[in-house]
Amino acid sequence: MSSVFLYFKYRWPEKSVPNGEPAWMHYEVIEATDVVTRTVDVYPTGHAIRNSVELAGREGIDQRSPEHRSLVHGPFLGSSEEELIPTNDDEFEALWEHTQDKPWPPECRNSG
Repeated sequence: MSSVFLYFKYRWPEKSVPNGEPAWMHYEVIEATDVVTRTVDVYPTGHAIRNSVELAGREGIDQRSPEHRSLVHGPFLGSSEEELIPTNDDEFEALWEHTQDKPWPPECRNSG
């Protein structure tokens, strides 16, 4: 059985985006399990960083079963659905293809 993916974006809630925080966050979510499998954070400067369950594996072993390994801890859909803007796979994939991986180790991070 193949997964059905949903795509959303979320704008930073305040007008002023704090230094080092993304202005837009893009999410790929498996509809049936509410698992966020990939994200793209776009910073006010236009710089973007992508992350995925696969990339997060660099941070150590995830003890959760594979169907529950999410980049967002806790429920995703339903918790802030009114603030999520539906998008599509074309928009997400276009961002994904032109974005760099989340730096590893975390000390190497130079966001925004």
